Amino acid sequence: MKNRIVTAGPWVETNHHSVPVYDPATGRFDNRPIRQGDRFSLYEWADHMISVSANAAASMWKEAVLMHSLGDNYPPSPDQEKIFFASTPKSVLGKMAATVVIEPFIRAGITPQEFHLGSFYLTDLASTITCISTSGHRLSTGWTD
Repeated sequence: MKNRIVTAGPWVETNHHSVPVYDPATGRFDNRPIRQGDRFSLYEWADHMISVSANAAASMWKEAVLMHSLGDNYPPSPDQEKIFFASTPKSVLGKMAATVVIEPFIRAGITPQEFHLGSFYLTDLASTITCISTSGHRLSTGWTD
């Protein structure tokens, strides 16, 4: 996780939560929303995701989909990542996204009645991935309560 550097793309739009961003030119940290082009390790993305959301959750969710799909071939190059998201049908991506988040809950004995998963909450990504929801307890993975 410390060696995988992820560059922020459209997955962080639109964002209003601030995170600490180090400026090597000044040697200081600024607190500001993540912008496209910002680079963080997976450790940093996880910290941003857990601390204040900052839409870093979507970037981590994207990485989880890539890990799940690519297995030992993770991490992909930026070009491989683009090809993966461009060539994988949105419905398949939606199922993968649901699977990587929902399966651990199910394995832990947590039912959909005990949690709610909305979707990738970034409207700009609607052209990339089909949104999913546990509302009504029916998931695009095919799992039902």
